[in-house]
Amino acid sequence: MDARPNPFESPVANEPIRHVNAAGQILKDSPPPATTQELVRAQGGRSATKRGQTHVSHAELSTL
Repeated sequence: MDARPNPFESPVANEPIRHVNAAGQILKDSPPPATTQELVRAQGGRSATKRGQTHVSHAELSTL
């Protein structure tokens, strides 16, 4: 008898593990909610301003 059971070899435990892994992959591949994306953009803009940088648009870059 093994000291520790291996859940990957057990057919009973293997089924829920596969479902959890599949759900994790779906979450990993999906983008964050729009609200979270907006908060990240706002925080990024705020930290750039603190460092003394300003936002330059693509149109402004093409005129440089």
